Amino acid sequence: MQAEMVVVHNPEIPEIEHVPVGQSKAKAGTVDAVTIAFYKSDAFKKALANDTQDTWGPILDRFCEHCTR
Repeated sequence: MQAEMVVVHNPEIPEIEHVPVGQSKAKAGTVDAVTIAFYKSDAFKKALANDTQDTWGPILDRFCEHCTR
């Protein structure tokens, strides 16, 4: 994802730390695990346009942060 681009265009959104897929310690059955699976899926990588991926990525990341506090 392009966290830097989001911050430039939306300064009120804090910078998001991204963990490369596959290096996560997400437990099976958690929101984090589902999100990682979605990022790795063709539904995300191939079916969604790059602009849509760039929009959804930070939203999903913030949702995960909220759910795993």
